Amino acid sequence: EGVSSEELAGEIIAVKRYIMHTVQPEESLSKLAMEYYGDYSKFHVIAQFNNLEDGTSVRVGQELKIPEIEGVPFQVE
Repeated sequence: EGVSSEELAGEIIAVKRYIMHTVQPEESLSKLAMEYYGDYSKFHVIAQFNNLEDGTSVRVGQELKIPEIEGVPFQVE
């Protein structure tokens, strides 16, 4: 089963822990989702948490908050 955007939005609002990430060359939201969550498809979580209207575009040097998702292993290197 998928998670509705309303459920997801509530989950994101409840997030208290996140880390800051500075976008590097060749990075994308889907690559960051894979790096931190082990799942490319969770890129929308990062986009919503950072109020990004275009969930496909980030720029080098941009500071992003990467939220912890309850129940999802969080990879911090």
